[in-house]
Amino acid sequence: MRPLAIHTWLQVSKCLRRFCGSVLAAACLVTGTRIPAETASRPPAAAKAPAGADRPTSTAAPRLNAQSIIQATFENNADVTAARHQLEEKEYAFKEFERNLSQFTPLMARTSAGRELRHDLSLPGHSHRLTQHDYQAQMGMQKEFFDGSSIFLGIGHRGLDGDVGNGASNYVLTDLRFPLFSSNTTLTRITQRTYQENEMYDARLEYVDAIRQAINEAQCTYYWLLADLAIVEDIKQSIAAYKELLGTPNVARNEAEKRQIEDQLKSLQSDLIRYDGYVAWQLVSLQSDIGFESLPLERIDRIDLARIDEHAHAYLNASIESLAEEADLNDIEIQVLQNAMTNAVEKKRLAQKGKWDTFLDLHGQADVGGREDMEAVDGYRVSVGLSVKLIDSNLRSLTIKKSEAEIEKYRARISGRKLETHLEIDRAWADARSHYNQFVSIQENLATRRAVFDQKRQAYLDGTDTIDNVILARKNLLESQNDLMEILGNFHRIISDLDTSCGYFYKKLGISIEPARMTTE
Repeated sequence: MRPLAIHTWLQVSKCLRRFCGSVLAAACLVTGTRIPAETASRPPAAAKAPAGADRPTSTAAPRLNAQSIIQATFENNADVTAARHQLEEKEYAFKEFERNLSQFTPLMARTSAGRELRHDLSLPGHSHRLTQHDYQAQMGMQKEFFDGSSIFLGIGHRGLDGDVGNGASNYVLTDLRFPLFSSNTTLTRITQRTYQENEMYDARLEYVDAIRQAINEAQCTYYWLLADLAIVEDIKQSIAAYKELLGTPNVARNEAEKRQIEDQLKSLQSDLIRYDGYVAWQLVSLQSDIGFESLPLERIDRIDLARIDEHAHAYLNASIESLAEEADLNDIEIQVLQNAMTNAVEKKRLAQKGKWDTFLDLHGQADVGGREDMEAVDGYRVSVGLSVKLIDSNLRSLTIKKSEAEIEKYRARISGRKLETHLEIDRAWADARSHYNQFVSIQENLATRRAVFDQKRQAYLDGTDTIDNVILARKNLLESQNDLMEILGNFHRIISDLDTSCGYFYKKLGISIEPARMTTE
């Protein structure tokens, strides 16, 4: 077979397969029949977040720790939920617009009627006028495709009435239309959907940003809640230590020293009230950050912040380069921008290639019965046509320049996003190591100050030291404990920042973006 004939036959076969798949799907939809796996024309694309799938929400707060907060915030946070539904709206708007450009019409009717008047001088007599009426009706189904292809299958009825002849006949027909070689129609339709496409990309970016920000805020609040709870316990231990001193004979027989200790107790009670307020505020903030209707303190896992887990140590031991590579791999925002740039590259390619719009039209019709004058005209008719259009070169040039500008825009945004993320990792990694070293130093200092307080207390009870030195040692110990919690709160906040920059949340939640797909069927 000649190359053009082979190409034409492949296009016809493709259109028929696509049309039959659409008809089968429509029939199953009407009858409620499931399409068997071996009959379906192609498997459905795997749904991946953030494709807009609904997430189950839970109003009851589970027991919370740093890891369970990730999933709980993703499922319940109001901003994340709103961004998810906004993304759904934009994706459905995009699919709706695409569907309008490549839709299946299950029922289509076409009718026409005409009257023809002619003068035939060869007829005998004084009247040379011939009048003929004709009518035609067709009914069938049609499927349009994104590249401009279409197929129509139907039945028809036509009739004649007049001086030339009378009669009617029925027939079946099919019309096929598809592009040869390249088509500018695809580019035109892709350009038409640019607005919906950009709206969907923006919604995806807002969605991943909402996830990133909400989880980071919730985790940071959780760590500061644990730090404030630890400080409350340290204050209570200090109060208990002073109350124990009040019961000793040394203090009982010295009114001045007793007042000194009571003054310290009043000051610590004030601090305790203040930090209890901090705890209540952090708990309410955590409830708001996650999106729970209620969050009792009993449901918080009180981990020891001083026990640095393997996840944090992995960041401390990793190189900045490896963290930057991991961030580039997991960053959903970069994936969204890369998809957008891929589409812009495809638009440029189509604009450069689509100089012509060339369509082949095939028509087939077979009569299935007639009456009167049309009874003996049963047969078939096959026709082929070619439609060729040269595209305006200025329009193509503008499309190419616009696509090139889009490509550079997305390339710059990807480069800027990577640079921003790498700088965030640089700062957070350095801060994490600095805070870890401070933590080790303060922990050693804390052990020394605890030993000093125990020594001063015993010396005071033995009568070899003053109450002022005991109080000073206890103040220094509590100050070191507060400093330790401050450092640990900041350290874990920085680890959460590294999780954010390296895309750990997306990996943990299994969120990914499907590769760019330019056309639909």
